[in-house]
Amino acid sequence: MTFLIIAITVLILFLVSVYVIYRICFGEYRETYPEDDVQRHMPKGPAYDVFYEVIEQGIRTVIDAKEYETVEITSIDGLKLRGRYYHRQDGAPVVIFFHGYHGNFYRDGNGIYSYSKKNGINLLLASQRSQGISEGKSITFGIMERHDCKSWVEYTINRFGADVKIDLFGLSMGA
Repeated sequence: MTFLIIAITVLILFLVSVYVIYRICFGEYRETYPEDDVQRHMPKGPAYDVFYEVIEQGIRTVIDAKEYETVEITSIDGLKLRGRYYHRQDGAPVVIFFHGYHGNFYRDGNGIYSYSKKNGINLLLASQRSQGISEGKSITFGIMERHDCKSWVEYTINRFGADVKIDLFGLSMGA
C-alpha cells in the first residue's frame, strides 16, 4: 500500500513538472507593452552587445514605418493571426516572412524589411501564433504553424491573384 501511494505521488509530481516545463517552453509568451517600445524587442545577452546599435536601428526602422496595412487571417483552429503588409509596387513579388521562437517581426524581420524596401518587393511580416500581435496559447514548433504558413499563402493568392510570385522567408523556427 505504501508503495502505491509513493508511486502515485511521484507520478503526480512528474506530470505537474512536465506541464510546468511545457508552459515555460511553449506557452503563451506575451508581455503587455507598447508596440513601439524598442527596448522590449531587443535581444538580451552579451552576444548582442557588440551589435546593439545596429539591431536597435533596424527595429526602430520597422516600428517607425508608416506605410503598412495591418492584415488578418483566421487559422484552421480559429485563431486570429495578424501581420503587416508593406506594398512597394503593383505586380512585384510578395515576400512572406515568419519570425523565430519567442521572436517578433520587428527584430527578426528588419533585415528583410530593408531589403524589400530597397528592391521594390512587397512584404508581409507575419506574427506567429501565440506571439506578437497574433492570438494563441501555445507555440507548436511547426505542427500548427505549417498550416498557418499555408493560410498566409492562400491569403496572398486570394488578394493578388493566382499568378503572384510568392517567396517564403523565415528565421529560426519561422524557417
